[in-house]
Amino acid sequence: MLIRFEKEGINLEMKIYRVEGEDIKPLSKTHYGIFTDGDVYIVDLGIKVFVWKGNKSSPGEAFIGAFFTKMMVKERPKKAHVFHVQQGEEPQEFLDLFDRFINVKEGSVPSTLAKPSVEFDKKMYLISSSEYEEPLIALPLKKENLWSDHVIMVDAFHKIFIWIGNNSKHQERYLGRSIARILWRERAGRPKIIVLDEGDESKDFFAVFEEPITVREEVISEPEPIVEAEVISEPEPIPEAEVALESETYPGILTKPVIKLERKMYLVSEERSEEDPLIELPLDKDNLQSERVVIIDASDKIYVWLGKTSHPQDRYLGAGMARRLWREKAGRAKIITLDEGSETREFSEFLKELVSVKEKPATEISVKPDIRYERKMYLVLREKGEEDPLEEIPLDKDNLQSEWVVLIDASDKIYVWIGKTSNPQDRYFGAGMARRLWREKAGRAKIITLDEGSETEEFLTLF
Repeated sequence: MLIRFEKEGINLEMKIYRVEGEDIKPLSKTHYGIFTDGDVYIVDLGIKVFVWKGNKSSPGEAFIGAFFTKMMVKERPKKAHVFHVQQGEEPQEFLDLFDRFINVKEGSVPSTLAKPSVEFDKKMYLISSSEYEEPLIALPLKKENLWSDHVIMVDAFHKIFIWIGNNSKHQERYLGRSIARILWRERAGRPKIIVLDEGDESKDFFAVFEEPITVREEVISEPEPIVEAEVISEPEPIPEAEVALESETYPGILTKPVIKLERKMYLVSEERSEEDPLIELPLDKDNLQSERVVIIDASDKIYVWLGKTSHPQDRYLGAGMARRLWREKAGRAKIITLDEGSETREFSEFLKELVSVKEKPATEISVKPDIRYERKMYLVLREKGEEDPLEEIPLDKDNLQSEWVVLIDASDKIYVWIGKTSNPQDRYFGAGMARRLWREKAGRAKIITLDEGSETEEFLTLF
């Protein structure tokens, strides 16, 4: 029943973990093949990881299992494949690990995310996205623990506050909302989730630190299962602002103001799934490129534009992000999905308003002074760990060494030069750092990846 893999530096026996509260605990080998229908298990084979979910397990346990699985495979030298298995739908490959038979019993391990009893203590947590820490770190309930560089969750049972520090990471903001939704589902949707930015706190939030919480005993039913495909009904028309202003043309006549809502464009990036996967772009039709999935928020309509060669994962993620925007608008928007080349007339008319910078008449473009941009060269160093993995080096052709990965920032172009004997980990870091520079330029740069020996003439002229 023990399986050993020796491939690409991975040498692991099969290990099985069970989700217990906010952590995972390894099982003894005598319990391999025995599962309980109220729990979530992780079956680790090294290059393959199965996440088994019992039919009576909670969404909170499923999230904790998926989170720890992601942290485990992230450290592997070769990317491991993760498979999610539901009780009763086990593939043959999974059953073969246990001599084609598993023993599923009724029951579960008590969850720390369980429903509260009559007496409920308010709790304060630090949200951590570090792979070396648990996602929830308990803190004393004190105002002094509201740090600007962190996301804090305060659980007051009927209200769940997500406090976002001004300098907090986007990844932790996204994670905090996800954990709050887990608690919300655990309590059958009864609590209210309130997201607060630092400096915009409400009186209710500060009252949590002063008043005790008393919860009357009640029977909390199981939450309804989440349906994968949401049926979004036709939204109700958005009522016009009930604010009357006096007309300048006709004094004494009240008119309603014309409010111009800001439209926004987002790029969907699956590679940023740990952070917020939406990257805001300039509202320019040139950003509709075939390899992209783009979301346009037009107030009462949310367009999901799918490029012909876009990745299926980005398409799936784009649909989820559109539903997130739809929920933020309380359902008062219509989601419209369009394939490249099959745009509607309404969308085409909308695009005509988005005049590309290249198409603008010269009279509309302000001429900027000729400023010579200082090009920069960086060496990618993954050993620097939590520090910035980019080290600036002189812009010299001799610094293109075979064992290195080098970035060159040339204003409107970002070159990623990959040496023949460079480490695959450095190549991965290099691609990530190039995207970081691209985001800092608001997407107004082109990333060009070059292998040693395949450099272009344009690249060589940089030196």
